Amino acid sequence: MVDAVVSFALNRLTDFLIDEAVFLGSVRQEVQWLKNELEWMQCYIASAEEKQDDNPIVRKWLSDITEIAYDAEDVIDKFILQVHDEETKERKQLDDQDTNKETKPTGCFPSMFCCINCRKKGEGNSSNALATLRQLRRTTSFSIEKKVVGHDDGTTRLLAKLLNQDRRRFVVSIYGMGGLGKTTLAGKLYHHLDVKGKFDCRAWVCVSQDYNTHDLLLRIIISFGFTTKKTEELQQMNEEGLERYLHESLQGRSYLLVADDIWKKEAWLSIKRAFPDCNNGSRVIITTRSQEVAEDSDKRTYVHKLRFLTFDESWQLFCEKAFANPNANGVEEQLNTLGMEMVQKCESLPLALIVLGGHLSNKTQLAKWKAREALYSPKENCLWLQQSNPSLRSLLSFDRYGFRWDIMKKITDMYTEFRFLRVLNLDGYHLGYRTLSERIGKLIHLMYLGLRETGVQHLPQSIINLRRLQTLDLFSKNSAFELPYEISMLQELRHLFGNFNGNLKIDSLTKLQSLNYVYCLSWISMNTEKLGNLRELWIYGPVGTTKVFCFDSIAKLERLEQLVVKLSINDCFAPLQPLTHCSNLVDLRLYGKIEKLPEDIHNVLPNLECLC
Repeated sequence: MVDAVVSFALNRLTDFLIDEAVFLGSVRQEVQWLKNELEWMQCYIASAEEKQDDNPIVRKWLSDITEIAYDAEDVIDKFILQVHDEETKERKQLDDQDTNKETKPTGCFPSMFCCINCRKKGEGNSSNALATLRQLRRTTSFSIEKKVVGHDDGTTRLLAKLLNQDRRRFVVSIYGMGGLGKTTLAGKLYHHLDVKGKFDCRAWVCVSQDYNTHDLLLRIIISFGFTTKKTEELQQMNEEGLERYLHESLQGRSYLLVADDIWKKEAWLSIKRAFPDCNNGSRVIITTRSQEVAEDSDKRTYVHKLRFLTFDESWQLFCEKAFANPNANGVEEQLNTLGMEMVQKCESLPLALIVLGGHLSNKTQLAKWKAREALYSPKENCLWLQQSNPSLRSLLSFDRYGFRWDIMKKITDMYTEFRFLRVLNLDGYHLGYRTLSERIGKLIHLMYLGLRETGVQHLPQSIINLRRLQTLDLFSKNSAFELPYEISMLQELRHLFGNFNGNLKIDSLTKLQSLNYVYCLSWISMNTEKLGNLRELWIYGPVGTTKVFCFDSIAKLERLEQLVVKLSINDCFAPLQPLTHCSNLVDLRLYGKIEKLPEDIHNVLPNLECLC
């Protein structure tokens, strides 16, 4: 879960650096620094999460990193909000003096990283997060279990591959779903005494989903221990320079590289040239969740697929984590029975067994086990299970059916004061006014705005401020909606729902994926060439004087998957041949007259699954 939180924060930082570049001023360097630090930390999170139950220091570090990721997102939002407020008041960009106010990242996150380093290393004079990560690399990524349950056969085969007499370099790929123990198995191989004795040098690097080739090469060089150049000097080198330096350093040496958690085969291919094949028995170990990555990363590859544990192996692993005495025969009968039920719910996934066993390791009373079992229900998306951090971000929801009307009225009057809202869904609650309040423009972080069946028929000009809005739901059964010009400025809009007529100004919304419903005459008058990302389109109403609906305006929507057209009773459809360009169309619903369907409709629309 920590990895997901950090990934989301990194995405926000990347978008922020791109979208808000004009406002960053002197803080751009600090924001870029923060992004780089989180990327470094992300490299060690996956393996650290597997070890957190056995290492309280690692567990605390992961907790701190989660808080930092959340705080990073909050500071970004506060900065954007300050920029927006200043822009509204003064209509000019913030100068450098303005950006040094409380929302500036500098001074905030360095102190947080420094705090983590102090707790980690017991000294208060270092603010270098990289040093912390190197320490964590030694204590988490490479730490190994005393005994790896269920992988003895695989370990034996893989050791034989690593230690055989084949002089050519080749890759050993370990793949399987998350939590099966890929990193644990790779760590056991990496630390095996025979492996240590065979290779002149070894290195371990965690690649992760959002890898950076320059950083990968730099971290590999550091892990190998090649120190003829200072780290600062290496950091100044470009990718080609690092690649050449690593290649030259490995010449004549037998080496072992573990590239942990590779998501794309391009990650290995981007650094492969730095590893010479000197016919001295060098090896590369890759761990990945992808079968494609495992099989296609290198021509000379041995692929090992991790299996799920048997029930006996699962029970053995659970007992080793849950009981001080791993001998299951000594377990109280009731705990034994209840424990087996829990193990079945873990579905043979080692990581789930380790986490559950760790939680129960200091609980010997049956009542506490039953309470834990109730919490560990098999339901997916259980919030507490997915987020171990107790300080969850506040979530507030109101059920309109369970509140008196006057309370709901107060809530709807005050929603614009929640300046950091991402989602505002007022579906089904009649607001009592036709034009939405101008104050909606204050909610500049909104990504979802639901006004379905609220009685709202007009949007204010301030809607232009919702630059991050991705979904806008204005649907109403009883009234049509005419969109204002400001809608054309919402470049992030993906989904637009409602009964729309008039002159639609949405041809600039190039990211739009869903549009329904749109009045037929309005659609015909639009320039649809730029709406190439549309997946879902619903059209309704009379065609006009021609009485015939032609599909020419839809032919350019090559990514369209669902098309629904409802014509008036006197209108009809032209032939479907223009839809041959819409080869991704799966769902086609036509309400109106049509002379005949093409005899080769299976060739016209090869992926069609629903026709009515």
